[in-house]
Amino acid sequence: MKWALKNKTPAIPPEGHVGDFAFRRSFYHHPGIDIYCDFGQEVQAMEAGTVVHIENFTGPNANPPSPWWLETWSILVEGESGVLGYCELKPLPHIQVGSKVTEGEVIATIVPVLKKNKGNGTTMLHFEQYASGTREHVTWVLDTTKPVQLLNPRELLERVLHENLPNPPRTT
Repeated sequence: MKWALKNKTPAIPPEGHVGDFAFRRSFYHHPGIDIYCDFGQEVQAMEAGTVVHIENFTGPNANPPSPWWLETWSILVEGESGVLGYCELKPLPHIQVGSKVTEGEVIATIVPVLKKNKGNGTTMLHFEQYASGTREHVTWVLDTTKPVQLLNPRELLERVLHENLPNPPRTT
């Protein structure tokens, strides 16, 4: 399995970090893990699969709109590990719903999501994992039970991190 950021040393934030899965935000629990990187970073499919959904993920054209963030998109790819959500990026033009992608195929580039740097930069791959069959992102509303289709991607990311580095770091 490939690391999602092409030619970038794999690293993920520590547990309990603002970019970690389930971190309590203002109105929801964080549904993924933020992998900090640079503007223009190429995003590659971690495994082979089929694109099952593409949407405006943040910004004024998202549903619901989130004008406090810049415009970004997300791609959901269903493969062996379930449905992987690659978010806060811009899909390449040839990536469409129904596209078959191969492991390591570049599917998008990172674009800024935050209007202001809050200490971790303005660009990141927001990575989510869902159970097979999922076709849309979910919102994990504060003080509610985690949606059943939403999975914690940490185990998957740590496994890939260990496969790609002999002595993997645990944090970004």
